[in-house]
Parts: sequence; C-alpha cells; structure tokens
Amino acid sequence: MSVELVILVAVLVLGVGAVLFWLFKQDRNESGRQIQEMARQIIEAQKQDQTLQFLQREVNALRDQIGKSLAESAKVVIESQKNVGERLDRATDVVGQVQKQLGLLDSSTRQVYSVGKDIAQLQEILRAPKMRGAIGELFLGDLLA
Repeated sequence: MSVELVILVAVLVLGVGAVLFWLFKQDRNESGRQIQEMARQIIEAQKQDQTLQFLQREVNALRDQIGKSLAESAKVVIESQKNVGERLDRATDVVGQVQKQLGLLDSSTRQVYSVGKDIAQLQEILRAPKMRGAIGELFLGDLLA
C-alpha cells in the first residue's frame, strides 16, 4: 500500500504542480495583457495630452485675437462717441443760432405788425376828406417854409 500511496502522492504533487504551472502561465499571460493595456493607456494619455496642449495653444491664440479685436472695437466706439459728441456740440451751436435768429425774426415781425397797425390807423384817419385836406395843408406848409 505504500507504493500505491507514493504513486498517489506523486500524481497529486504532479497534478498540483501542473495546476500551479498552468496558473502561473495564465498569470503571466494576464500580466502581459495588463502591461500591454497599461502601455496602450499611457500612449493614449500622451496623445490626449498632446491634443490638450494643442487645444490650449489654440484657445490662447483665440483669446489673444479676441482681446485685440475687443481693444480695436473699444477704440472705434470711443472714436464714434467722440464724433457723435462733436456733432452734438455743433448741432447745439446751430440750434442756438437758429433760436437767436428766430428771436430777431420775432422782433422784426412785431415791428412790421406795429407799422401795419399804424398804417391802418393812418388809413382810418385819412379816410375822411376833410381830415386829408387839413393834413395835406399842414405838410404843404411845412414843405414851403
């Protein structure tokens, strides 16, 4: 029975050894796959990092362009405001001159109206023939004297 036991133990040891060898080999294959996967992930991360750096450069360039564009736009707006201010100042001057001229025109219109009233009164006075004759004699006397 001891030979059978030794053979059984030997078969068991060989079986366990084979199983361990197989597990070790599987573990190495798995480790190799994990290493390959990690290498692939590292390469992918490097690509993403390069892409990220490229995108960062592009974003910075766009930011610079937008900053310059905004600065130019601000200059244009300031210049436009300056021009509008100057035009408003000139318009204010013109309106002031027009108001002054309208004041003079109003004064002249009142004088013309006053003269027209005086002419109307004179016309009323001169409507009567006797009055016209008396005034005519007065003027003729002043003229001859």
